[in-house]
Amino acid sequence: MLKRVLIQCLLWKDRRSIALCPKKTHDKQRASFAFQYIHTFNFDVGKMILRGLLFWCFSLQFRRFVLLRRYFLYEIWTFFVFYQKFSSCYSVPAAQAQEQIMIHFGPHAVRKSSIFFESSLSYGLVNLKPIVPGHVLVIPKRIAARFKELSTDEVTDLYQSVHKISSVLEPHFQASGLNIAQQDGPAAGQSVPHVHVHILPREAADFEKPDQVHEEIERAKVMDDTFSEDNRRVRTQEEMAQEATELAQLFPDEYRPK
Repeated sequence: MLKRVLIQCLLWKDRRSIALCPKKTHDKQRASFAFQYIHTFNFDVGKMILRGLLFWCFSLQFRRFVLLRRYFLYEIWTFFVFYQKFSSCYSVPAAQAQEQIMIHFGPHAVRKSSIFFESSLSYGLVNLKPIVPGHVLVIPKRIAARFKELSTDEVTDLYQSVHKISSVLEPHFQASGLNIAQQDGPAAGQSVPHVHVHILPREAADFEKPDQVHEEIERAKVMDDTFSEDNRRVRTQEEMAQEATELAQLFPDEYRPK
């Protein structure tokens, strides 16, 4: 093919240099002729040879390009088809994915959508069955069954978080007081083997006796999803997530859930 391309280029460049030359006379009526190409090499011929080589190389590359183009078009088509198919099967919206992330509160798995406060070592959680409006829990991130098992840094961070949260919840719920309670050990009424602090905004007439709330705290099972004796309603995950979102807006960005 290369030889044919070069010859065509030479013939196309200077056709006047092709002559019909007699080679042999057999008789008066018959003679043999041959084409003879007579040309002196010059720069024009060199250019044409170079153009022929480039054209030959380009023709090969073009064939490869056509094949590659078909291949890549097929790959792009299959990517979009399968991406749409698999994404519809296995992907979820970002908000829904955030809700499905779990943390551990003792032996219980709690959705991260229930968190409204997060410090370096502590979480603030809304309650599944609040005793009063605004009843929340503050827990250390690390699971520790007893208060004595916490490190100094964890104790400091836990009660600094309690201080920040209680200072925000009291005016938000228009409360006139707060109950801040911790049950340490089963004998003290601790129902979940994970250190936690209750914060309850209080009003003047929310209970017949102001200290009756301690009986309610002791009787309540924080993660029990059944109805207790006082018929406190078990809230849905959507209700808890909505309250957590509202409360998170009350805190600076550094204390909002990550």
